[in-house]
Amino acid sequence: MTLAESALIEVHINAEGALAWALVARGLVSKDPAVRFRAARIVAGAGDPQVAELLVPLLADDFAGVRAEAALALARFSAPEQCRSSSGWL
Repeated sequence: MTLAESALIEVHINAEGALAWALVARGLVSKDPAVRFRAARIVAGAGDPQVAELLVPLLADDFAGVRAEAALALARFSAPEQCRSSSGWL
């Protein structure tokens, strides 16, 4: 059974949330930039500053769309210090 299938059949709400976040975390490190972008958007949509740290590695992503999504989300989370890369502001 895949992680996605497990998340869809889970009846315990806490386990369901944990499985969903595990799936998103997997998406954040996917080889596919479109998957990373969507995963970053999901994290951003959570609106929870406590998950902002998940987006920090994406600021150095090879794909500009992923970097932009991560930076915009961090800015919405009021974490501008995390939007600074080694080469300057994104």
